[in-house]
Amino acid sequence: MTTEAYRKALIELFELDPEKAFQKFEEEMLPAKSKEIEFESRNCLGGKVRDLYTGEVNKTGQRHGIGRLEHDGLSDKHIYIGEWANDKENGFGIVFEGELPDSKYIGGFKDNKKSGHGILFLRNRRVYDRYEGEFGNYKYDEYSISWRNGCLQGHGTCRFANGNYYEGEFLDGKRRGQGTFICTNGFKFHGEWVDNRFCIDSFHNDSSTKEPVLVIEDSNKDDDSRITYHYLVFPRKKGIITYRDATIIGSGTIFEEESPLINILEVTDDSITYEIRKNYSSDYKPRIDTIHRNEKKSYTGIHEHSYHYDGDDAEWTDINSFTVICK
Repeated sequence: MTTEAYRKALIELFELDPEKAFQKFEEEMLPAKSKEIEFESRNCLGGKVRDLYTGEVNKTGQRHGIGRLEHDGLSDKHIYIGEWANDKENGFGIVFEGELPDSKYIGGFKDNKKSGHGILFLRNRRVYDRYEGEFGNYKYDEYSISWRNGCLQGHGTCRFANGNYYEGEFLDGKRRGQGTFICTNGFKFHGEWVDNRFCIDSFHNDSSTKEPVLVIEDSNKDDDSRITYHYLVFPRKKGIITYRDATIIGSGTIFEEESPLINILEVTDDSITYEIRKNYSSDYKPRIDTIHRNEKKSYTGIHEHSYHYDGDDAEWTDINSFTVICK
């Protein structure tokens, strides 16, 4: 089994080059006279695939000691090198999941699941976000294979590929509870988080500059369906700026090149002047407004639509709600 010093050195290498760390582990720790076991398993869609184990076994033929497993199951591809006990991944190891791979993890395992302290690189388009903390609470998600062997639980950190940084509580791999978010431009805030989104009422600006910040809730309702987005807008400088000069935290797309949701016009020490997109007024005209610190403003646009083409008629109503808070 691996020593604490060896694990520490391997983690340091993993931070720089996960593939090289995997190769080092395999070359240095996998016995020369390893047992090869090929067996049948199933992929995430229920289809049959062949898995290959190379490594140590105990007297009863169970995988035990140091070993390598390759499971090539379409979207749930899984390659593991590390410690085994009782025929399962138990102890310290490295796993790559997905084709590209979608995730790279080093740390503890228990009964084939991520467990204990670990570091996870999770693919975000062409780059990787970094998560570190305690993993546990097995929860399979067919749409997110990267989390299938355990989620980040309790206190942890995430360094996003764009340089932003989160430190706080996690539940089932999502930001949930108290947490602090630090942006690359120096803005810092903390508050309560639920399912990776911050709760507007708990937002607290910890930035040293204490410049005004817009906290935005955008809710679009089309008949029976509703989508809500939360955003923070941190203007990078005072004076006349456009929406392209703002830093955005949140999910979804707050700005469109053709029609920005909000266009920031001017920033002072205690207020922000902005233009609201025409969707949030009943007469479909953009409006300019100014909000001061600790002030909250809401806008609603209700629009009736009708459609007639080739004998087909349809009617529907769009309700767009928009709330702005200045902190």
